[in-house]
Amino acid sequence: MKKKDKIETLENQPIEELQTDQEQSEQAVEDVIPEPSVEELLNDAEERYLRVMAEFDNFRKRSDAEKLRRYDDGIASAVIKFLPVIDNFERAMAAMSVSLGEDDVAAKGFDMILRQMREILQGMGVTEIPAAGEAFDPNIHAAVMMEESQEHEAGIVIEELMKGYIYKDRPLRHSMVKVSN
Repeated sequence: MKKKDKIETLENQPIEELQTDQEQSEQAVEDVIPEPSVEELLNDAEERYLRVMAEFDNFRKRSDAEKLRRYDDGIASAVIKFLPVIDNFERAMAAMSVSLGEDDVAAKGFDMILRQMREILQGMGVTEIPAAGEAFDPNIHAAVMMEESQEHEAGIVIEELMKGYIYKDRPLRHSMVKVSN
């Protein structure tokens, strides 16, 4: 049947028949898809609300963790750039104490500045990696030399050549060490 013929057929049908057909169609839909009760609608809305709240809570936790990670990365980056300055300061202090003596006023002043720098690092959560006399740990030590030793067992750090530093259990710079063989 063509579209035009269908329209003409519907136009010729009495309105009462069309209303009866519509009521029968609505009843058939209600029989197939029952209308949810108010309690079911409330339960569904509550479930969706709880899901959205849980998703938001997870998002907030991820955001907080990301902020903390970025903050820690920023601290680590700044400290790594600052470490060579401390190394050079320590070398200068060692040279000053040899040439001027430990009782020199300038040497004492520089020593106080160096101590202050170390305190600042400790306040930020940065600590020196223990090295001399410790067992070699490749996670925090970088062995640059090995030496036969009668005094130490194999795998013990004999000498620290350059200090290493840790920030919150994360090595910023490994200690360069000499290890007994």
